[in-house]
Amino acid sequence: PSAPLLVTNSSSVTVLFNSTSHLSGRGLLLSYATSQHPGRRGAFPWDVRASPDPPLTLHFSVYCPAGCKDIHGDIWGNPSQGYRDTSVLCKAAVHAGVIADELGGQVTLSREKGITLYESAFANGLHSKRGSLSEKRLVFHKGIFFLFAMNLRHACDDVLEVAAFNASSWWHEVDVLGQYRAWVAERAALGTAGHSWAAEPGTEDSWLELDLGTRRNVTG
Repeated sequence: PSAPLLVTNSSSVTVLFNSTSHLSGRGLLLSYATSQHPGRRGAFPWDVRASPDPPLTLHFSVYCPAGCKDIHGDIWGNPSQGYRDTSVLCKAAVHAGVIADELGGQVTLSREKGITLYESAFANGLHSKRGSLSEKRLVFHKGIFFLFAMNLRHACDDVLEVAAFNASSWWHEVDVLGQYRAWVAERAALGTAGHSWAAEPGTEDSWLELDLGTRRNVTG
């Protein structure tokens, strides 16, 4: 369009999208900003900034509300490959482990060149689909790293990035102070502030899985 920026003083806008027939990937991207409440975040605001490394890669900051795990829509891909750009964004964020479904939160992602095939995976209570070639893909960035134990740091001075966390249980509680506490697998990441992950009381055969995204040789 000749005027892609729409400015309004109203607190709501209705967008009507007409499509003669349904095709995978057909849709629209809506982004907005507010000048009166710059500190507030809506359900899906996009803050776009250019990333200096690599050049021309755009990073987006998106706020996802709680409860996106059960919303309608599909996701294709996995945390290590990225997700087909037709995937439901916040649902994919839960699958990737960058947010807990019970809490929601801010996520950072980039829109990068697509790949030929997206492999399915089960993670964080969601099963993604196997997907075909797409022009673009969504890659989440969370900056969570898994470090070797201190006594191995000199022998193996390396850092492994964890692509995804998975666990036998995800649960939440309200502690004696009335504070909400989510026991999600991502809490097991080394360096995470606050409490770590623990299995739900009464759970048998508890386990924690770290997906490193690719084949690695780990000595321990």
